[in-house]
Amino acid sequence: MDILRKELDCIDVSKLIFEFLINDGDYLPFTTEDLKLLENKIHDWDKCMKWGIFKDMDFIKFVESKISPKFIHSAYIHSMKFSGFHGNFKMLKYFEAKGRWNYNDWSAVSRSTSVSEENMIRYGIRKEDTFEIFKYVEEKLLICHFHCYSSSYMSIIMNGRIDLLSYVWKRGADKFWQIHIERSAAFNQLEILKWIESKVNPKKINWKRCRLRCCGRSIDTYKYCEMKSKCLPKWNLEIKKIAKSGSFEMFEYVVSRYEESKSNEIIDWNEHVITTVSYYFFTIDPVNIKDKFNIFTYCEERATSPDYEKCMKDALKNGLMDIVIHIESKLIDKNLERFMFTTVDGGQKDAILYIIKNNDVFDLRPYIKHVVEGKSRIDQIETVNFLESFTDQQINWKEMNPQKNLIYSTSVIRYVKSKVIQRSEIVN
Repeated sequence: MDILRKELDCIDVSKLIFEFLINDGDYLPFTTEDLKLLENKIHDWDKCMKWGIFKDMDFIKFVESKISPKFIHSAYIHSMKFSGFHGNFKMLKYFEAKGRWNYNDWSAVSRSTSVSEENMIRYGIRKEDTFEIFKYVEEKLLICHFHCYSSSYMSIIMNGRIDLLSYVWKRGADKFWQIHIERSAAFNQLEILKWIESKVNPKKINWKRCRLRCCGRSIDTYKYCEMKSKCLPKWNLEIKKIAKSGSFEMFEYVVSRYEESKSNEIIDWNEHVITTVSYYFFTIDPVNIKDKFNIFTYCEERATSPDYEKCMKDALKNGLMDIVIHIESKLIDKNLERFMFTTVDGGQKDAILYIIKNNDVFDLRPYIKHVVEGKSRIDQIETVNFLESFTDQQINWKEMNPQKNLIYSTSVIRYVKSKVIQRSEIVN
């Protein structure tokens, strides 16, 4: 920030830049003085406090004073998790002293400490620091629920931490070995899978379940589980799981294995056409999107009566634009506005824009209201803003009720209130 002020030589410009950065989740560039300057514009104080582990106590105490009692518990949990992730034992203890914590709280902290080695390198985290915190938190979990399956085990496996698994293995995690080995397959952690295999009676391992769990994940893990398994799979089930994930390499391999098996099982290609577009894991990966298209066209060629109406609805919701363009000409009704509610639920801008541009001008206000009152999600306000940019019609924000859902985002409520105030100021 000091460098920014010096280079710009204008406090107003630097203030403008920081106004752009606030409420974006990253307060690392801010000093305590910056927070004081912009305090009237910051509304997510509960997410701001955790950045104090890189600052000083003045930063933490100032933020603490701004947090509503309603959100203070979650702010301390965020800060404990953040401290655990970055291996800051001192700050973890500071925030721990601020309240009483249950099993779910400590589980969340434990999961944050089992960070992958890739992320440790990325963020400059020392393995021994997170290991010490992990051991400390595990003691808390044992006190809360000695015989429970700890949710931190899943995080250990997902992040490939054999060192942490070895530690908890000696402390009772071994009795859940079948769950561990299946999750190793599901998270494509072949080395952990082999490590567990070496620790247990291999005759007791359910390799069929392991093979099913890794469908669509990694072809190497799949082939290893396939080699160990002694029975033929349910081919429709495995093809369905791979179609969901969108790995064309594995899809081709499993289909070829089905053909080699001379199985009497009939593959339901009509179902797999729908499955391919119905599920999408939203990883920004062009290869995955291309694989989805290849799987879709492969299944389509073999399907007897593809349900293009449902395929279009799901493809728009999930933003699979290559598939949208591919099947549009096959629809009887070319007006895509009937899919708009589902599309805005998905929040995929390319799909929303495609409907707007390729159809007659229509009223977007019902769709804005639908998103505001819909199930809360991380990009909810972003979708509302995007829709707003395409309409010049007056929006009645007063009639919108983001609290309509049992699960709603406080940021959406604040957004709607700000729009109502803004509109009132214009009228007055």
